[in-house]
Amino acid sequence: MTPVTAKRAKSRRIEMRVTPEEDELFRAAADLAHVSKTAFILGAAAERAEALVARAHHYSLPAEAFDQFLEELERPAEVLPAMADLFARLKAAS
Repeated sequence: MTPVTAKRAKSRRIEMRVTPEEDELFRAAADLAHVSKTAFILGAAAERAEALVARAHHYSLPAEAFDQFLEELERPAEVLPAMADLFARLKAAS
């Protein structure tokens, strides 16, 4: 069971309609996993949700692109006159 589905006080309710075939599939899978149908569905949904959220927050690059990224990070900063002027104006206005 994932941390999201660990035993905690449950205060929210989610309801859904399923086909008889989906209901039977979930029941069979839950029986094989030796958990309730609710625990099975909640666990599967939580795993999928965690994976999607993690993927949205982590990026991977091919080795060549990563090397280029590191090179760009190591280059000295370049002062852009327009940006320096903007920040000077903002500082003066505050």
